[in-house]
Amino acid sequence: MDKTLTLTLSVFDEENIRKIKRFYAKAAKGRSWQIKIDPSILGGFIITDRDQLLDYSAKGQLEQLRLALLQETSMVGAKK
Repeated sequence: MDKTLTLTLSVFDEENIRKIKRFYAKAAKGRSWQIKIDPSILGGFIITDRDQLLDYSAKGQLEQLRLALLQETSMVGAKK
């Protein structure tokens, strides 16, 4: 069993890392953190826990918005 949680941030920010770790302390009990920096996420953070992904990144939110708009556009087109 993998005991590592991966925290991906757009920039290294020690205070934000501490806050995120504190907030997720109960879920992470007895596990270690791996910190990754990925500027392409634009902001926010992503936590990866084995096969689970918690995406609170700006890139992830923009992708959700894009998909919702595409779905809305296809629904409007289907009504005509």
